[in-house]
Amino acid sequence: MTERALGWAVRVVGIAALLIVVASTSASTQTLQITSPSAGTVVNPGQMLGVTVVESPSGSFTQVVIIGQNPIGFSPILIAPPYQFTIQIPTAIAPGQYSLTASGVTTPGNGADSSPVLIDVEPTSSPVSVRVEPSILSFDSAGQQIPLRVVGTFGDSSTADVTESTQTSYSSTSTAVASVSNVGIVTAVGPGSANITINGVFSIPVTVAQATTPTATATSTPRATATAATSTATATATATPTATATPTMTATATPTAVAAQLKYAPAKLNFKKVKVGVPKFLTLTLSNASKKGGPSITLTNATVPATNPQEFGFPRNGGYTCFLTVAQLAPKQSCTLLLEFEPASTGAKSSSVTIIDNASNANQVIQMQGVGK
Repeated sequence: MTERALGWAVRVVGIAALLIVVASTSASTQTLQITSPSAGTVVNPGQMLGVTVVESPSGSFTQVVIIGQNPIGFSPILIAPPYQFTIQIPTAIAPGQYSLTASGVTTPGNGADSSPVLIDVEPTSSPVSVRVEPSILSFDSAGQQIPLRVVGTFGDSSTADVTESTQTSYSSTSTAVASVSNVGIVTAVGPGSANITINGVFSIPVTVAQATTPTATATSTPRATATAATSTATATATATPTATATPTMTATATPTAVAAQLKYAPAKLNFKKVKVGVPKFLTLTLSNASKKGGPSITLTNATVPATNPQEFGFPRNGGYTCFLTVAQLAPKQSCTLLLEFEPASTGAKSSSVTIIDNASNANQVIQMQGVGK
């Protein structure tokens, strides 16, 4: 292990020990408060940010650390006041709001956390143009969701994912047809047509069909979620590669096998040639091949191997269409799963996605391939 890696390991172990103590916190009067920065403070990628923490009563804490939402990470541990920290905002960070929390160990050996403070990480300039993916949204029925991804191009020709930037606004021309969250999650509300507008200029057409059969629904813990839906567009936007693909969904135990086959299409996901740093999305459709009156299939999980997780995986802010934790596919019912390929370098790439279920042909492994250019 290198000296740098060893130092980091020691630091992580120290922080982990501190957090274990904090996790065992009992109710006490000792408190921590972040007094600077204030909520909503705007900072830039790469900026050094001062963080001030006040303890009450004075002398209550023996160790204090700042925990920043990923990818900001941890500060050094301070063992005595004044608790004034300097943390660096990563240069490779997507615009948006991130939380800072002070955690500490009290003199009796208990722990306490401050209330989190949300800071707003934004680029130093606004994008001169944006591209949105997918460019067309089509839903089978109400309740389904698809995440948008907004990529901004700046004056120096650089690009960044600005989906969750507070400078990116979303609206719907008809909330009776589709609604959109402040981080670009589009939800089908009722049959019809509408447009999702980004920054009051860029418009995405949305159609919601009249539902004819029930669709699977589920609940998930990821930051952004999606239920079964179909997107008819391919990705065309450019974005700075970040560790955004989520290789594994939340899993539960696989239920008892049933006499039903799960079919999937296409047989292989071929992303073909994709420019380095540009994400492309493909849809995998899963279907219960049983005849009417046959058993339902329980979908439990979907995984992508941890190798090259930045290149193959599930979209950053959603895309878990088809199921999130557990979903039931009735006979002849189908749903879709969105997968992403964002090559980090040129050359041929390959991976696979495994569907965990209780079908008679479980568990299905679908090969994925693409070429970075």
